[in-house]
Amino acid sequence: MSTVELLIDQNMYSLYVGDATTQSEKISEILEAGSFEDCSDTELEKIIQFTQAINGGAKLCKIPYITELTDQISRSLTLLLKNGRSDNNDIHTLLLKGLSLLSGLNNTEFIDAETWFDTHSAAINELINSLSESSKTKPSCENKGINGDKGSGKQKNTKSDIDVKMLGLFKIEAEAQAQLINDNLLLLEDNPGNNSLIEPLMRAAHSIKGAARMIGLDDIVTLAHKMEDCFVNTGKSIISLDHAAIDILLTCNDILDKLHKLDDADIESWLSGNSSSILLAANVLENISNGNKYDSSALSALEIGSKNQDLAGSRNDDSKQLSSNSNSPSESSVRIRSDRLNTLMALSNEILVSNHWLENHMSSLHTLKKRQTELASNMAHLKYILDDLEAPDELYSIAIETETRIDNCRQALSTNINQLEEFNRKSFNLTSRLNQEVIASRMRSFSNGVHGFKRMVRDVSHTLGKQVRLTINGLDTLVDSDILDKLEAPLTHLIRNAIDHGIEPPEERIANGKNKYGTITITAMHNSGRLNISIEDDGRGINTERLQKKIIEEGHVSSSMADKLSESELLDFLFLPGFSTRTDVTEFSGRGVGLDIVHNAVTEMRGKIQSRSTPGTGLSVLLQLPVTLSVLHTLLILIGNEYYAIPLSRIHSITTTSKDDIFSIENKQLIKYNNQDISLINANTALEYCIDTHNNTDELNVIIFSERGEHYAFAVDNIIGEEKFALHVIDQRLGKLKNISAVAVTDDGQPVFILDVDDLLVNIHEMISGNRIGNIDRSKQTQQQINIQKILVIDDSLTVREVEKNLLETHGYNVDTAIDGADGWNKIRQYDYDLVITDIDMPRMNGIELVSNIKADNRLQSIPVMIVSYKDNPEDRQAGLEVGADYYLTKGSFHDESLIDAVSDLIGEPTQ
Repeated sequence: MSTVELLIDQNMYSLYVGDATTQSEKISEILEAGSFEDCSDTELEKIIQFTQAINGGAKLCKIPYITELTDQISRSLTLLLKNGRSDNNDIHTLLLKGLSLLSGLNNTEFIDAETWFDTHSAAINELINSLSESSKTKPSCENKGINGDKGSGKQKNTKSDIDVKMLGLFKIEAEAQAQLINDNLLLLEDNPGNNSLIEPLMRAAHSIKGAARMIGLDDIVTLAHKMEDCFVNTGKSIISLDHAAIDILLTCNDILDKLHKLDDADIESWLSGNSSSILLAANVLENISNGNKYDSSALSALEIGSKNQDLAGSRNDDSKQLSSNSNSPSESSVRIRSDRLNTLMALSNEILVSNHWLENHMSSLHTLKKRQTELASNMAHLKYILDDLEAPDELYSIAIETETRIDNCRQALSTNINQLEEFNRKSFNLTSRLNQEVIASRMRSFSNGVHGFKRMVRDVSHTLGKQVRLTINGLDTLVDSDILDKLEAPLTHLIRNAIDHGIEPPEERIANGKNKYGTITITAMHNSGRLNISIEDDGRGINTERLQKKIIEEGHVSSSMADKLSESELLDFLFLPGFSTRTDVTEFSGRGVGLDIVHNAVTEMRGKIQSRSTPGTGLSVLLQLPVTLSVLHTLLILIGNEYYAIPLSRIHSITTTSKDDIFSIENKQLIKYNNQDISLINANTALEYCIDTHNNTDELNVIIFSERGEHYAFAVDNIIGEEKFALHVIDQRLGKLKNISAVAVTDDGQPVFILDVDDLLVNIHEMISGNRIGNIDRSKQTQQQINIQKILVIDDSLTVREVEKNLLETHGYNVDTAIDGADGWNKIRQYDYDLVITDIDMPRMNGIELVSNIKADNRLQSIPVMIVSYKDNPEDRQAGLEVGADYYLTKGSFHDESLIDAVSDLIGEPTQ
């Protein structure tokens, strides 16, 4: 029976043998030219490095004896490197014997390994002692073998197969180590002489190299090895890493970081396709590590990492941690698909909401119990009357039996109510705990969503010739997974905007008495049940006078209204689409799209933005977000006989007003609010009900909406109160429902429509500007209006809409407009049109999608559709015609009669 028992399976043993064989072959290649005495210092260092790699693999795979042997060989080799190779023939012989033993194990099959250790264990112990004595050093530790702990017995032989599970482990390792390299390189650039940063860089590169070797990613092994050489030589002060070298190292690290973001099935093909670029990177690194000249322009060929912003910021849903709020190694973790976690969250919320039904049911049972008590009292009174009347015994007996049965029912009901109350308490506690645990499982540390920002700040600031440092506070703040995934884009734009617009060049900062390094600070924290994220810079701030002038010039508000706007309201205009304070367009700004993306993303997350600026000191932007998107805090209202709910985050205020306080200007109803005249619109009108339920009331319940300085009063029938709802997504087959974003269910099972405030405000604005308040009955149209062909023009450009509208109306057509595809789709389903004219590139729903929807609807497919676009290439024209468009024109056609001729061909001349 073997005295040595392996405590690992065949897979782990095969991993060790594969790695050890590779390292041994590299050592043999160096020693082919001669003995240790003939090795240069560099060659001897490589042999030490290869031996240490075998040592690391032996530790990882728990191979007996080999850890102690390679540890002692490394020490002896280090001594040779330090003291010279001459007059050390004994050590040379012993070292060669040790390498021979390692090669012997490499050639041993798993099934024979225990026998091999039985045969060679004495020789290994003797060799360790001899090396220690010859080197006049002590062994690093006593050889304990593995007999002291036999575990649960031998592992059965299994087929050696490095499968997806091993690849998954590598990706976890690559992600962690690449992040460590990224962070420490950035710190090293700011602190060039800090050698304490070198060791973790060496370890990280070495770890990736070892992990890549285990699964056979040879190019990655080479790249990580060359990175490690750079760090080793930097630690020895052989080289120093300047800005250009760190640029290249960061770009190479992007290659390593990219691996964990790829699907398992794509890694092999991706590496094959990028092999030449990876080897080029390795060659550049070799020149850096050897102190040779290198071409920093080689970065242009290494675009597979840092240039792919869409990949750098992407996250694979399947690889999100179920729980990331604990770093304890004793706690296990699993990975779960995000859509399954979303389903679990929805079910948990539904159970929590449904639990309230029991409370309502118990209330009804208590009412029933009270009525039974009244019935028992009436029955007792009846019995007394029968007794006084000396009723027949048979009738009196029936009364007594009935009274007894009523008492039994009362007792049974009381018992059931008590049991139900106990069940409700336990159910509520368990449901609440379940909901809290599910929410906690969705929470991830804020650090998971911002770890790439320091690199971005470095790259952008260097490109703009500025020196900027990023500080992030609240890295451990827990954030809902959905919110964290949506935060990357808005935070990226705010940071880039701060660097480009806010932070001054170093010479300007010094002239103003500031530190040449600009500072951007991101802080995440929970406050009053919300997630607050602030982004502050110490730059030049916003010149509000210049901003006000720009707002007036672009026609967003009048000069008189602009004077009444607060600083916060002025700053809100920065988030308008197409708005920019720059006159020139650069790589980073001037297009007016960055902060608009921030506004849209925060709105989508049901959050708010608050801005504050101090000229010469900086700008602060606060994002106030819900803790989770799974439960919506709303105001429940009643409109007609239907329940509606409005997200609390979109409500400015709530008030009441008397009908006597309503006044009209130019047929528009208004009320006074905070000494301002604001438009009033009936909710029934905005939602296009054909009834008015306010006629019998003297006061109106009014909800105030605010949108970029404009206020709107929304009159509703009744305000129920605040409610939390678990949301139900509307079936995609129904399309986008006008003014509705989602649905929910009340405690008693009543359906609730969640209002889409953005859609609603667009509708309100159109009704007010079009003087259509209260005029929603389509049957009231005149015969002349009905006879004139009606055309819907859909374009997200105000200028284009008005040009087309005026051109068509000049020729006698009746024209409606829509601001994008989603708005147009709502109108097409609601009104009758003879022709639809649409652009292609629009938000929310593009023209191709719109035409497809129209042609797929049996009621609408007969409506002719014309596409009018700036795009004039055959591919776009073909795409439009394939989905069913009847005409395709370019917007250049506005300058002649082509548009009118096309309209006339489709629907004829205007009928008067």
